[in-house]
Amino acid sequence: MNELSNFQFPLPPDPSVGVPPRCAANAVDLLLEARRDMTPPQWREFATTCFRAHPAFPFLCEEPCAAYSFRKPRGYAGDAVLLDLLYGGASSAPLIQAASETGRELYRQTSRLPTPLAIRHRRDYLARRLGDLCTRGGRSRVLSVACGHLREAASLLERDTWPERLVALDQDARSLAVVQKEYAGRAVECLNMSALRLLSPRLDLGEFDFIYSAGLTDYLEDEFVERLIAALARRLAPGGRLLICNMTPETCGAAYMEAVMDWWLIYRTPAEMEKLAASTGLPWGVFVSQDRHVVYLELRRGR
Repeated sequence: MNELSNFQFPLPPDPSVGVPPRCAANAVDLLLEARRDMTPPQWREFATTCFRAHPAFPFLCEEPCAAYSFRKPRGYAGDAVLLDLLYGGASSAPLIQAASETGRELYRQTSRLPTPLAIRHRRDYLARRLGDLCTRGGRSRVLSVACGHLREAASLLERDTWPERLVALDQDARSLAVVQKEYAGRAVECLNMSALRLLSPRLDLGEFDFIYSAGLTDYLEDEFVERLIAALARRLAPGGRLLICNMTPETCGAAYMEAVMDWWLIYRTPAEMEKLAASTGLPWGVFVSQDRHVVYLELRRGR
């Protein structure tokens, strides 16, 4: 299936009809079916050339997440503003309000689909892990790698707790400016640098009890993921935990993200993530869990 004529997307026949109730879900399903029928090169050609000449493309791009992602105002996909849109927080309100009525309805539909739900679940899972660390007693030194807007830390404010040290690292200075504003009055060390700087042993940040990255490895080739896991794990204090999240090949919104949002990730299975951790040669416990769309890789250093 590599001809545009073979892709049948049912558009509303008239603007006055409005957006059909399952419009977004149908788009996700149709694009996923098309992706499964093609080789990766065929799919990329279809997604980036043929599909974008189809009337479905500008229609779907009225949805705020799709419109923002495709524009890439910060020069890269999956930035913190896009994640805020997927989270549905108050900071995303201006972009939603600026959308057309069609766009807002598509946003309401897409926000209930499995992939955005999984991304919100990932944030909530990280929030629980941070909360547990802060309330269990003992040391609580945290490093968040590619932290974005650090939304998972918001629940700590509600619980009136905070790590004894929190280092937020991101290459985007604008994201760190939001972190400083949102968590003013709390101890947050913002480091404006690429996470790949962590590969250098000369970068001394100290030891941490919890290091995590929500989505960085989705953009990195295996060689760099393996090196990053090793570099982060070596910064764990005795008894520390390293948590890496990666989207899985079962992510049902992958085709929509690629064709409509121009958001391309590197999807990995639990076995692939476990293999990358094992390749580091570090003699620490490796644990893998999955919620279909996200795989959680955890390394635990002994005391």
